[in-house]
Amino acid sequence: MLTSARIWNSDSICLHPRTLDVAGIAQAVYDRTCRTDFDAPGFCLVNVGTSISSVEFRQWMVDVKCEMARIHASQTMERCDVDSDLHSHLRGPAAWL
Repeated sequence: MLTSARIWNSDSICLHPRTLDVAGIAQAVYDRTCRTDFDAPGFCLVNVGTSISSVEFRQWMVDVKCEMARIHASQTMERCDVDSDLHSHLRGPAAWL
């Protein structure tokens, strides 16, 4: 079986935002990762630069995840309890059972 790999250009894989706007970046990442066809790569890297501390970066990642969950819920009309999911994650594996 012969298959050919699709080569994605770097703009479809890696974002280089000028600001760390959570809503805008979450939408861009969502469009590339939560897809129903193969027109997007299915993953995305976001280059946030070096001007953000590790604590700020972790909070930013949580904020982007929550915004992506909100986008998904609004597009699929499903309820997504972000706070519940986040708190079970913070409590650790024992809370997941």
